[in-house]
Amino acid sequence: MPRLNLTSKQRRSSADAEHYVATALQRQGWRILARNFRHIGFELDLVALKSQTLIVVEVKARRHRPDSERELSQLLPRKKREALLRGATAMSSRLETTYNTIRIDLAIVYRGDQGRPCIDYHVNALTHY
Repeated sequence: MPRLNLTSKQRRSSADAEHYVATALQRQGWRILARNFRHIGFELDLVALKSQTLIVVEVKARRHRPDSERELSQLLPRKKREALLRGATAMSSRLETTYNTIRIDLAIVYRGDQGRPCIDYHVNALTHY
């Protein structure tokens, strides 16, 4: 998978967004198992567990909240969806924990009113886009 040439500001923005989402998930009782889990052909931004549910969260930092289903679907193109599924399968086989459900979610972090970060969270994003 080709690496994008991100500026240091873009990398910082992505890392800040991932941290913000991880903190929000922890406040909701999720235990973060991995951040930026990389393997050949994929990267998982966040992997978390709560009760018997394992989630893989794709985090996107954007200037604004997506306005349409079309804009949302463009955040998870086919190759990215396939990589997330491969990554979820690989991660689940490495875990030494039990779970009944695995899902892939999408979290979009954007600047809301007064410049405060907001999260637009989509559960089971692959089934919707």
